[in-house]
Parts: sequence; C-alpha cells; structure tokens
Amino acid sequence: MERLNQKLASAQKALMRFEEALVKMEAQGEISDYELIRDSVIQRFEFTYEMTWRLLRLFLEKVKLVSLDQLTSPRQIFRVAAQVNILSSADLKIVSDIIEDRNKTTHTYDEEVAEEIAHKLRLYADFMKSIIEQTFLSYYYILRYDSVCAKSAHPEYFFEEKMYRGRIAVNNFW
Repeated sequence: MERLNQKLASAQKALMRFEEALVKMEAQGEISDYELIRDSVIQRFEFTYEMTWRLLRLFLEKVKLVSLDQLTSPRQIFRVAAQVNILSSADLKIVSDIIEDRNKTTHTYDEEVAEEIAHKLRLYADFMKSIIEQTFLSYYYILRYDSVCAKSAHPEYFFEEKMYRGRIAVNNFW
C-alpha cells in the first residue's frame, strides 16, 4: 500500500500545480504572456491526467477489485472506477472529453485547439480533483474497514455507512 500512498501524494501534488497554473492563466486574460502560460497549463493538465488514471489503476489493483488484464487503457480504468462507484456513470462523458482533449494536445498543436481546450481546463481540474478525493476516501475507508474487520463480528455495516457518508462529504474534503 506504500506505493499507493506515493501515487496518491504525487497525484495531489500534480493537481495542486495544475490548479496554480490555471489560476495564473485565468488572471492573464489577453496579456502578452497568456499563450506561454496557457501552453504550460495544458502541459500540467496532461501530466495531471496521467497521474490520475495511473492512481486509479493502482488503487483498483491494490484493492483487488479487478484483475490487471482488465486494466489495459485509461478508458477501461475509468469505466471500472464507475462500476465500483468511484465515479458515476455520468462522469464517463467528462472522462471521454478529457481523453479526447488530452490526445489532441499530445499529438497535434494548433492555436485554435489549444484555446478551445484552455476554456475547459477549469472543469477538468475540478473533475480530476474529485477523482483524487474519491480515491483517497475509498482507500481510507478500506483501511478503516480492515481495522474494523479485526474487531467486529459485522464490519460490513460500518463500511457501507462510511462509504455512503464519504460519497456525500467528498466535496467538503479539501
């Protein structure tokens, strides 16, 4: 689980740096450094996306919710995360947009595409933050569940109640 802790910390740090750059870009508006800042924000978006799906993959692997051969692509990882309630099925539309835009920024460079994607980055940052938070909460409750299993004859009641509260409390986490 130490590797999962490291991935979680890395994803949180990447998200923080992405959000810092995003705030600077939003403040720049049409000032001369805007393109430079926008391009750096897009690169931080790409990096944060990579950290987010890899965090989910490791989480799903560590808690043994799926076998590794089912986790071959980011799209599959996000689908499985929706199946185990880390994401909602409605979140998969945003995930699809993120994957598409990430592929556009990685494989081609076009000013119009960069500008179009820049306008979506706040939504993407907020979405990736919610994924990282939900992964953290799920991991935390699994650890709590393990400790309760050792002490209780009916640990499943504790786990279900806390997971429900965790899903509601996720927006107030950070």
